[in-house]
Amino acid sequence: MRMHSLSDRRPSTVERRFAATVVLYRVALTALVVLAAAISIWNAYAVPGHIGYDSEQNVHAARDLVYEGEFGDPNDQNENSYKPPGFFLIAGSLYWAGENVLDVTDARSVVQFANALLVVLTLLLVIGLARLVWPERRGLHVIAGAFFLLMPLTLKTASFFHPGMLGLFVSTVALYLVTRMIVRGGATIPTTVGLTVATFAGLTILVSNAWTYGVVVLALLGAGYAGVVPWRRLRAPLVAILGVTLVLAVPYYIQQTAQEGHPFLSGDTPWFDYAKAKPLEFYVGLGLPEVFTEPVRSNYLKQLLPTVYTESWGDYFGVWSWALGDPPMPPPSNALQEMRQQSWLGLLPTFVGMGAWLMLLATWGRTLYRRCQDVQVAALGPIVLLTLIAWVGFLYYAIGYFTYEGDNIKGTYMLNAVPAWALCFAWGVDRLRRLPVIGLPLAVALAGSALLSLPFLVYNDALWGLL
Repeated sequence: MRMHSLSDRRPSTVERRFAATVVLYRVALTALVVLAAAISIWNAYAVPGHIGYDSEQNVHAARDLVYEGEFGDPNDQNENSYKPPGFFLIAGSLYWAGENVLDVTDARSVVQFANALLVVLTLLLVIGLARLVWPERRGLHVIAGAFFLLMPLTLKTASFFHPGMLGLFVSTVALYLVTRMIVRGGATIPTTVGLTVATFAGLTILVSNAWTYGVVVLALLGAGYAGVVPWRRLRAPLVAILGVTLVLAVPYYIQQTAQEGHPFLSGDTPWFDYAKAKPLEFYVGLGLPEVFTEPVRSNYLKQLLPTVYTESWGDYFGVWSWALGDPPMPPPSNALQEMRQQSWLGLLPTFVGMGAWLMLLATWGRTLYRRCQDVQVAALGPIVLLTLIAWVGFLYYAIGYFTYEGDNIKGTYMLNAVPAWALCFAWGVDRLRRLPVIGLPLAVALAGSALLSLPFLVYNDALWGLL
């Protein structure tokens, strides 16, 4: 009688379907990485080095720091003395290498190509973060990665000579490591060292990374309080993060407070007086109908919500798809049409992401309150907290450092929350697609909106009008 080995057995239908799903999953992730690399490299090549938020000031600050050993001018805010020096040290070094070693035509492009690499690395971190939180739900990994990549705020900022992309990468490293600690039930020496370095580096690159720092500390404390991670396995990362920060980062922020009058702000007017001085329209104005008909600067200058919405999903300040100019010029008809489309395309993902975040926040808060030892829910802590604290921090800055030009209401101040938004959005899409009747049409609409956004994300629309 012939004995059959395990290798002789034909795979069952379930096994074949599982294998096909795994192959499709890997193809989707590979496609996302290739798309991220292709678009970000093209943008680094095509975008002129002088465009973007404060680009000329950023270049001057980076050059002055590396070439002359000076960083800004405390008496002139245009010289970036109010910004942490970490990015400018790295960017200035890359600029020097481009000018003296690589001999490129425009040394600023070296920083732009470095940002392209950071886009791909941060995308991989977002996918890895989704795998930590929902290890068996592959669809959520793909959707989270797609949202991160196709969110205009990501690729637009990455194309500039700007600290945003480096700050986002470091913030996402910290978010990934603290989530890993919660999921794995404690810290190891490598994760402790990595998290400490990431949180400290974040504070030296962007002031808004202080929100990520707060999230890391609060998430670890919450995990210990709920009993998900034993306190003895949290002591090392908490002591390391707090100790290194107190010794190395806090002195800089104390100095800034002494010079500028307030932490994270410049100016000498009390924050509360700024808040009281705002008209009600600043807080509740929706900018309708201009947010869909004329989503460009000055149409809702003193209204917070429509400005930050169209700045995040479109080009409100005229630094990407059209040039605002000096004196200000209206956008050409093709750019205006594209921005109108972007305003409509951003609606559905915004509502899905916000609704999902509220549900996840309630789930996490209820579990924490009951001290339920649910590791998967505990892993949501850094996600929901970063989204919340980033928005609160942005409001603090937008209200406390108000300018009549409205140029402080930029999406880049919430950029480090995009990976957290991506996971919230992915979870929301997964819930929506399960709804009877409307689930599938909504999923198709979201996929279509992502496809229609591609021309806007590629500088000068290198898709040759295919979309």
